Amino acid sequence: MELTTANFLVNAIRDQGNEAEVREDYSGRGMLGRTTSGIVVESQSGLLTDVVAYIKKMGQENPQFIFDIPDMPHFREDSMGRDMILY
Repeated sequence: MELTTANFLVNAIRDQGNEAEVREDYSGRGMLGRTTSGIVVESQSGLLTDVVAYIKKMGQENPQFIFDIPDMPHFREDSMGRDMILY
């Protein structure tokens, strides 16, 4: 995941009052030591709900905001106990 995408997602989650964290150098399963950015969240469904609410809110405040939304690639995920990391 691009760092700009990770930061956007974490801002969206936090704006909705939930917790999330950016990891800039995560190496997931099968990455063989390569690193990427990721976000630590409680659930993937909660992430989607928060991002949709954030985009709706920001779009109402500034219609040009829609052009600032980064591309959302397919995410991979790893379990981290009760949290998960999407990368």
